[in-house]
Amino acid sequence: MMNVTDRDKNEPWWIELKGDLEGRLEKLRMDNDKRMSPDDKAEICGQIKEIKRLIDSLGMGKSKPKIDVE
Repeated sequence: MMNVTDRDKNEPWWIELKGDLEGRLEKLRMDNDKRMSPDDKAEICGQIKEIKRLIDSLGMGKSKPKIDVE
């Protein structure tokens, strides 16, 4: 994951980038619900996976709960 500060997350470019990625992900998920060939479905699923990976690597995803391991 990249080192992104809270200050970065309040910058207009960051907010726009996050909105664009989330919008793209939402559209891909809606497209994924449509009837299509297995090859087209696989392509959409790959794009969804890549957008989610990018969102996570940029720290834009939802916070994950911390698990205490004893």
